Amino acid sequence: MQVHMLRALADEAKPGVAILLTGDGAGYDNGIGYHADLERLHKKGWGTEVLSWDAACRRALKTWATKVGVFVPLDPYYESVTYVKGGRKLKPLSLVHRQYATPHDPAQSAKAAKS
Repeated sequence: MQVHMLRALADEAKPGVAILLTGDGAGYDNGIGYHADLERLHKKGWGTEVLSWDAACRRALKTWATKVGVFVPLDPYYESVTYVKGGRKLKPLSLVHRQYATPHDPAQSAKAAKS
């Protein structure tokens, strides 16, 4: 998946929105992993969204996503995204009322970061 993220960064003329369903943040301290690649996309103007279980998401990833993009905790959608064999029926899923990220001007972001 990271190869596809970096291909989008290299191949797409216009930034879009990168949405990642993860939470572990593995590899970030070494400059690798999903979090590091999301930062690369963000620096080039991509909007970023992270969807994860609140307690399972690495704090640094959740904090960063909240600051520069959108963090969507999956907890409120538990009954829509999990399955219990012989148990409850799935609850319809609607994400209409959640926040959404948008692409941005990387030059403006760099200026804001310096101030």
